[in-house]
Amino acid sequence: MYWNPTEIGPKLGVFERHIPLQDFASWFPLVRASYELDNDELNAFTPEELKAILRRAFIEAHKTVRGLNNAYHNVEHFSNFFEAQINLIDTLQKRAGHQFPEIVVQAFLFAGLMHDCGHCGATFRSQAPQKTKLFLPWMGEDVASEYVSMCAADKLAKELGFSVPARLFISFLIAATTYGGNTEEGKRLKIDHIKVTDFFGVAMRLCDVAPPHSITEGARRDNSVSIVEIPVSGKPETLEQQLSNRVGFLNYIQILMNSMDELAGCELTEWLGWQERVRQELDCLSSDPSSLKHLLTQTIFGGFRDIALMG
Repeated sequence: MYWNPTEIGPKLGVFERHIPLQDFASWFPLVRASYELDNDELNAFTPEELKAILRRAFIEAHKTVRGLNNAYHNVEHFSNFFEAQINLIDTLQKRAGHQFPEIVVQAFLFAGLMHDCGHCGATFRSQAPQKTKLFLPWMGEDVASEYVSMCAADKLAKELGFSVPARLFISFLIAATTYGGNTEEGKRLKIDHIKVTDFFGVAMRLCDVAPPHSITEGARRDNSVSIVEIPVSGKPETLEQQLSNRVGFLNYIQILMNSMDELAGCELTEWLGWQERVRQELDCLSSDPSSLKHLLTQTIFGGFRDIALMG
């Protein structure tokens, strides 16, 4: 039995306006449960409770990947994602005066820490480099990685005392980070229809790829994903192909930033400095071959690539 989105909407309290139920229901069935809203459930955790909950999520997410030696999808990525979330919400509140229910922000932060738990080191579980170490192996290979993370996060959220509406919100947020739907493997897994257009869904996608502080950090991360791990489009065979892919990825970040600014109704990503970081990296990647900036990208991206290929 499954929930009808129009049936459960009124039961979600403050979360109703932040979950595009029709969209989410088209991604994954919303399993029916006997539930009536208790407004006390929508009270925020105390600061001390929240710190304990988020610390627990951070550690539990780490435990799901520590044996895989992922070059990118590891506790550092979880931490970078969480920091991007904090900066995004804090900037919106202080500079634009936006206010969200406290419990909504708390659930958003929990989802960020758990969004890639159990990541196998490849975009798709079917391409995992260590299939004998798949997280929750009984879920198989023919399922989106984000769906597996979503299920694990929901189990922990329930244990830690999040309400049913909060858990549904958390599940939606993690599902919103689903990546690779436009590839052949994504179409085979039937995730090509997942499109995100709401504020928190776009925020999740953007925090997942928030631009790094420097060209060096961008090169390190890119090689961790593109060379050491197994990326969505396969490993680039040459440095030139890799840099071309990087330009395409930065353009994708720009699209997300523009959507985020439109949904926030302000120049949020400019205030965060993210637009400038992307502009600077694109400028380096498109610089004249005789320039020092070209020398920088060729040396740093190429050097990290060579190191990655050494194994």
